[in-house]
Amino acid sequence: MKNINELIGLISGINFDGVINKKETDRLQTWVDRNRNLAYEAKEIELISLIDTILEDHVITDHERQLLVDYCKKYSGDSIANSEIYVLQGILEGIVSDGVINNLEVQRL
Repeated sequence: MKNINELIGLISGINFDGVINKKETDRLQTWVDRNRNLAYEAKEIELISLIDTILEDHVITDHERQLLVDYCKKYSGDSIANSEIYVLQGILEGIVSDGVINNLEVQRL
């Protein structure tokens, strides 16, 4: 699933400022719902399942946020060639998902 790299970018982007708000969790849920049927590999299914579990209460705690980041770091090492554009697309979606771009997000970008 090429889009897994977009998801990794999305998670990175919404995490850039260290705070994940409701608009960002909604965007993450929308992405998962839209792409769930494209997950075929065990790692992809595991990441989708992790996100489903984390979003059950519609809140991402600091611990859950770190779990997502750690999982994405682990998975991104296996990404396919030319996947960087999908990661960048996801990062940008994550940054703008709450309608606010702050200085910390710009610096990290």
